Amino acid sequence: MAKRGEPDAMETEMENVSQIGQGNLAFNHSAERKQEIFIKWLSDAYAMELQSSELFQRLAERIKNYPELREHIKQRIQECDDQGKKLQIYLSGLGADISPLKTGVAMLWGNMQALISSVSDEEIVKEVTLLYMHEHYKIGAYKVLIATAEECQQPEIVKTCMTICMQEDAMQQWLLNHIGDVTRTYLQRATSE
Repeated sequence: MAKRGEPDAMETEMENVSQIGQGNLAFNHSAERKQEIFIKWLSDAYAMELQSSELFQRLAERIKNYPELREHIKQRIQECDDQGKKLQIYLSGLGADISPLKTGVAMLWGNMQALISSVSDEEIVKEVTLLYMHEHYKIGAYKVLIATAEECQQPEIVKTCMTICMQEDAMQQWLLNHIGDVTRTYLQRATSE
């Protein structure tokens, strides 16, 4: 029997159960918040893929004098489209509302970048440099998504993001290896006119 003013065993057990319940509520809230963040970042990646596809399409239309680069850009268009479709399926499966406004703004931004860059031929050198930086940004974004998907126990999305990350890395590596060739081709064309 408990002393006066001290809780008895039943009260102590009820208090422990109450604390466990509160811990579960905190855990559930934490898990829900992680899921919200994950969905937002996945949605951002989806918009990024739409933007990338649009940007690469506009660039492919302009770079007729760089056939090898153009072929890689066309390959990237298909990869970006495929990546975007996969992300859209995951977002739908997670019950996310894919904002047409957000994706529309991303595509508009891609079109504006391509329009601004189309002013002169020398922009190809700058554009390839920007593409290289863009690929690095995407790699970082997918590394974040991988870690977040792991935290949210989404192994299929982890696997897909790892595959996408490898595709991004392959393109940035190709750009790094060929940025000098693009520059030399531009310089030859610019000095022979």
